[in-house]
Amino acid sequence: MSKRHFTYKKVVKKSAALEQGDVIERTEEITEILKAVHPYYLQDNYLKFIILTQSCDLAIRKNSHKAKYITIAAIRPLSLVRERFLNDDRSELERKADIAGERIKGKLKSFLVRLFNNNIPEYFFLYKDSISGIDENMVAFLRLSIALKSDLHYKALQKARISTLSPEFRAQLGWNVGNIYSRVGTPDWDDVYSKEKYEEAINAELMSQTEWINDDIIKAILNKYEERSSRMSSEEIRRIIDNANISISYEDNITAITNELKRRDLIDDVSMTNIRQAMQTSTIIKNSLKGKKMLNVYS
Repeated sequence: MSKRHFTYKKVVKKSAALEQGDVIERTEEITEILKAVHPYYLQDNYLKFIILTQSCDLAIRKNSHKAKYITIAAIRPLSLVRERFLNDDRSELERKADIAGERIKGKLKSFLVRLFNNNIPEYFFLYKDSISGIDENMVAFLRLSIALKSDLHYKALQKARISTLSPEFRAQLGWNVGNIYSRVGTPDWDDVYSKEKYEEAINAELMSQTEWINDDIIKAILNKYEERSSRMSSEEIRRIIDNANISISYEDNITAITNELKRRDLIDDVSMTNIRQAMQTSTIIKNSLKGKKMLNVYS
């Protein structure tokens, strides 16, 4: 039986008072509310919402609400955040071809580690967890917040609640929202998971979606087609990459092959290490691959 991810806790009763950190599904009722008061938040990539108002202000006392307004923030796909991050460093050619040079990979991994541990104040990371209704990795954009009237919309938010944060992570969300200068002591991923499982989660996100290309290939193409690269279509750039005649080192070929197998979920980390070692010591494989070009490099 699957276990709920440590970021979340079960909502005991649908009728329970709203709390900071409640995750709100975009139901038909919520959609109608947004259509009337905040239509901009009806964009397709505004997948869900998270309550930012402090729990003490959400209490109902004598049939009245302590807070007149409830602040919620948009939850959007992690893929959108990583694309924006990559585009800060990608050349126009890389963006058009939807690829990224290996030089950016380390930066993205460092960013993902900080994001997973919620150490970037403007974001709050929500790891995919089917039990909690989070069907893909998502990020709450804390700056993208709006206020709904408590007396009009409290019950609709209650009905649309699908999950909530555990107390430690609710405190972390409060810190991020308040932007104060001391960090709340929530557990980091490697405090709860083994180092291997933590690395697996980071690497799975790192290797998904982005096609990592050897920087030598990108540099060679940019040098050759510098004058007209800005006018080239995505299809033309892809053809040039696929037909490039660039010699890649034996080590890079091994990396390309093993990372592609890992990206397709055909091998795990242990198998990946064993395969690399076998390829590095095999004369037959070395003679077959040495000097060959391997494009679509995922390393």
